[in-house]
Amino acid sequence: MNSNLESFAATCKSCSRLIWARKVSREAVEKTFALIHKVVSNILANPEDDKYKKIRCENMRVAELLTNVDGAYDLLIHLGFHIRIDETEENSAKVYQWEGDSKYGSEKLEWFLSSTV
Repeated sequence: MNSNLESFAATCKSCSRLIWARKVSREAVEKTFALIHKVVSNILANPEDDKYKKIRCENMRVAELLTNVDGAYDLLIHLGFHIRIDETEENSAKVYQWEGDSKYGSEKLEWFLSSTV
């Protein structure tokens, strides 16, 4: 692994520690990781379909498991997501939009799925 990906991996592990440090049940933490895993898997399985590259921030489940969770937002950012206003929605919605990384593309997503973060 090159030094940039090593730095990325270390950052992901730090984010993971923040998520696990929450004062919630193990089940709640596992649901956060399961949602991130599902989103990442969908992007990799459907690389040309933009609908899998957006996560609506106002969605109640997303707010509960990602938006309001220390470490989860940072993990998404390091995986290549950015906060955007989606003008295609009826009432302009804030979304996490996966835009990847110009240098590593989906390599970071693949690392995340294969890791034990």
